Amino acid sequence: MYSQDKIQMSIQELELEAICHGASLASSLDIDRLWIESDSLLAVNVIEGSVPCPWKKRLPLAHLKNTLLKFASWKVSHIWREANRPADFLSKPDCPLKGSCIQGVSLSHPLYDYVKEDDEGTLYYRL
Repeated sequence: MYSQDKIQMSIQELELEAICHGASLASSLDIDRLWIESDSLLAVNVIEGSVPCPWKKRLPLAHLKNTLLKFASWKVSHIWREANRPADFLSKPDCPLKGSCIQGVSLSHPLYDYVKEDDEGTLYYRL
C-alpha cells in the first residue's frame, strides 16, 4: 500500500516529465518564447526552485533547465485545472491521443475546441 507522500511524489514526477517533454517539443519547433502553465503548484515551485526537487527527478529537471536556456524568454505559472482543459483532456486514461505526437494543425475534437477557446481568451470559473 502506498503512503500519501509516495502517491503525491509520483504525481509530481509525472508532471515534471510532461513539462520536460513539452519544453523539448517547443524547442524542436523553433519556438523562441515559452510560457509553461501547470495545474501542479508543486511542479511549478520545483521548477522555480522554491521547493526542493525529488532526487529521482534531478536529472530531468536539469535537462529542463538546459532546454529552457534555448528560449529567448520563458516563464512558468500555476493554472487551475478548470482553466487547463487541453492538458486535462490529454491526461485522461481514455484519451484517444495517448502516446501520439500531436501536430498543431491536426488536433482532434474536443481538443481543438479547447485550444481554440484558450487562444480566444475564454474565461473559466472555478466552482
